[in-house]
Amino acid sequence: MKRFDDSHKKKLTPMQKQWLEVKKQYPEHIIFWRLGDFYETFKEDAIITSKALNITLTSRKTAETEWPLAGVPYHAVDSYLARMVEQGYKVAIVEQLEDPSKAKTIVKRGVVRLVSKGTVLAPESLKKSNNFLVAISKENDKYGLAALDLSTGDFYVTDFSDEASLDVEFTRLSPAEIIIEKELWETLNLQYNTKQCVLTFKPSYYFDVEQGRQDLLKFFQLATLDGFGLEEDGVYIAAAGAIINYLRETQFRETFPNITKISKIKTDEFMILDSTTIMSLELITNVRDRTEFGTLRYILDNTKTGPGSRLLTRWLLHPSLDKAIIEKRLNAVDELFQDIITREDIREILGDMSDIERIISRVALGRARPRELLALKETLQLIPEIKKLLSKYQSSYFIEIREKLNPLKEVVNIIERTISENASASIGDGTVIKEGYNKELDELKNIRKNSKKFLQSLEAREKQRTDIKTLKVKFNKVFGYFIEVSKAYSDQVPAEYERKQTLTNAERYITPELKEYEIKILSAEEKIIAIEERLYNEILNEISKFTNQIKETAYYCAVLDVLSTFAQNAVNFNYTKPEIIEENSYYIKEGRHPVVEQLLKDSTFIPNDCIIEEKKNRLLIITGPNMSGKSTFLRQTALIVLLAHIGSFVPASKARIGLTDRIFTRIGAHDVLIENRSTFMVEMIESANILNNATERSLVILDEIGRGTSTFDGVALAWAIAEYLHNNIGRIGPRTLLATHYHELIELENILPRVKNYHVAVKNVNGSVHFLYKVKEGGIDESYGVHVASLAGIPQRVIERANEVLHILHAQMNNKEQREEKQEEKVKKGKLTPVQVTLLGETAFQSAIENKRTFTKKSGILQEREYKLLQDIANINVNKITPIEAINLLDQLTRKCRNILRKKEE
Repeated sequence: MKRFDDSHKKKLTPMQKQWLEVKKQYPEHIIFWRLGDFYETFKEDAIITSKALNITLTSRKTAETEWPLAGVPYHAVDSYLARMVEQGYKVAIVEQLEDPSKAKTIVKRGVVRLVSKGTVLAPESLKKSNNFLVAISKENDKYGLAALDLSTGDFYVTDFSDEASLDVEFTRLSPAEIIIEKELWETLNLQYNTKQCVLTFKPSYYFDVEQGRQDLLKFFQLATLDGFGLEEDGVYIAAAGAIINYLRETQFRETFPNITKISKIKTDEFMILDSTTIMSLELITNVRDRTEFGTLRYILDNTKTGPGSRLLTRWLLHPSLDKAIIEKRLNAVDELFQDIITREDIREILGDMSDIERIISRVALGRARPRELLALKETLQLIPEIKKLLSKYQSSYFIEIREKLNPLKEVVNIIERTISENASASIGDGTVIKEGYNKELDELKNIRKNSKKFLQSLEAREKQRTDIKTLKVKFNKVFGYFIEVSKAYSDQVPAEYERKQTLTNAERYITPELKEYEIKILSAEEKIIAIEERLYNEILNEISKFTNQIKETAYYCAVLDVLSTFAQNAVNFNYTKPEIIEENSYYIKEGRHPVVEQLLKDSTFIPNDCIIEEKKNRLLIITGPNMSGKSTFLRQTALIVLLAHIGSFVPASKARIGLTDRIFTRIGAHDVLIENRSTFMVEMIESANILNNATERSLVILDEIGRGTSTFDGVALAWAIAEYLHNNIGRIGPRTLLATHYHELIELENILPRVKNYHVAVKNVNGSVHFLYKVKEGGIDESYGVHVASLAGIPQRVIERANEVLHILHAQMNNKEQREEKQEEKVKKGKLTPVQVTLLGETAFQSAIENKRTFTKKSGILQEREYKLLQDIANINVNKITPIEAINLLDQLTRKCRNILRKKEE
């Protein structure tokens, strides 16, 4: 943002000079400058603000300057701030620090708060999901991460040794703002898209481990961090310290009572989901436009409360590995599932609850609004009813929830005693504090209340005394109270009236009596505001003493919300309770994809079984045409396993799920266009991650492995990867589902003992192919690619030509049958391996290209231009081409095809 030139200060007004001094301090912020009843923006800030908020841009003129100006009313500032912050702007709030009427010179002003995406607190600026401020530090080869949601007080740290783990945490946290050293940021090569984040660069001294340790000890008023389970020299301490410093800088306060603890994320307690898996399984955002529509959370999140929604997301991204915890959740869900009446009663009450987790944070920070206190009271008053409904249940989780839910009668009584049921949205108008709570305030309110009657009485009396029918008693902020008389009656005005202002059609006067009463009324108004603000802050301080208890109650309400949501989903979606087993196997009967089946409006989802065992059926190879449902089957298996680990019922008629330490995916649909990396390179990097990190207890999902390179290379790699998974990971290899078009891989079933072939069935009726979406035993060697191309809308002329070419290729393969039989004999004698045989069969296509006359047509041989096009395609090196180059090349080839077709028609 442009730094402003103050070389002409002599020409500026005192307020303009004051503004420039503030802008110098905060050049990267939009300055919201309190001026009476508005927050004004000036100069370039005004131009930006008017565009961002779609408000009028005017100007403020002096004798020698003219500054652009745009403003918003102070009472609605939070909604405007929300829009500014959402667009990535940082805003500095400048308040009047003294009463303008008492200021001897220019009104004293100062910055009271800096607002950015990671520090917003107003409800208008927040979604139901967490709003994380994240800091990153690095020491030697280790990264430290700290994440804080200021709106809830959640504060976490973790560390890791590679950028891939940083990608994972970003994907899980979806940070609103990232604090990092600029030099470190420029060295990172992340897959995570940070366009929606605000980046805040800080110097290296901001990320000092020892300083961070001292800051944390002071912040939590502790002698040691051992109680939080933190290593005092951990690299994440520097990141946590950076967040503490940033809070102090932006919020202009030293203490944050809503932040009561800091926790280290214990990765060994959760199933590991890397960023690739989170994206490809579409857990939080879809792969098309990165929105929530069509994701697992989109389907599952039928929670009733904000804390419940945030907890569901946390469970979804951190599936438990503790069998006892999973079963505790499942048993609680089962009780609610069986009891429709109580379940619906509980969910109805939850639906009436406010987001007390965020309300108590704003209370603790002195930022809560009066109506939020009423909402807190009303929510706490619902707790006894919830506890009563839970008393019938005997599962351990419900006993725990019932004991932890605290109705906090002390807090309810404080709010009941002090806050008026008709309180306004903000303090300052005298309607917030309940009548009877403070005697002085009540007396002042009576003066204000009776002033209207007095003024009406004064007006009636003066009209009668002066016989001036147009006489009125009025008020404005400039002149205070005055008597207004139309000019037609000005000669009847009594001598004691003192002229104050002359208008076109009227005169304005004051009298000693009116002046005396004005002082009394305005003094009462000022005192009302001051006393109400003082009392309100005292009330907030009193309630904030219960921060920990309220946060605990909010957490257990969230747990109940998620459990009841799982139960309701099970009813609505026909889910069943899975059995969690120690065995390293899966048994899924009539499994369904939890998202696809809900988005299918006019179709019935076809269920499929999935059985993976320890000694056999360990690596499943699934063949079948595109659009037949292979990818859906792979994903649904992974999602069913994940759902079971978070304590949810699953879309199947029966499920026995072995504990799974990690889900790996290599699914092409989510390919990210990384600069200077071909699609194939991305595929191989992800495959390497699987081969290097999978264990016997992992689930591996591979969809079309090797598709980004030549046929020979692809088959070879897919074959070798499958062999490695089977033979080289632990004793029995990970549970693996591998979908492929390489029908050569079917042969693996005859070579490796734990490989099993499956296919997705199709039905060919008189040349018309029907997809049955049913997974059956055995492999198939037909892809039906031309049929799928026809369904995609490829011109019929191209389809006919493709069928002709396909027929020729099949004929060539049949002609080589005798040679292949001889090769099989060599296999039996040990002179060739099965994979060599299958690879040799692929030479048919290459020989077809080499022989121009092979491609015959009803009208003759392949034309030279057509042969040249085939050569161009055959010469493409997919191992080196980048995605952008591929798009450009595809455009060129498409145009060549059109030219050939057009000349054929001519």
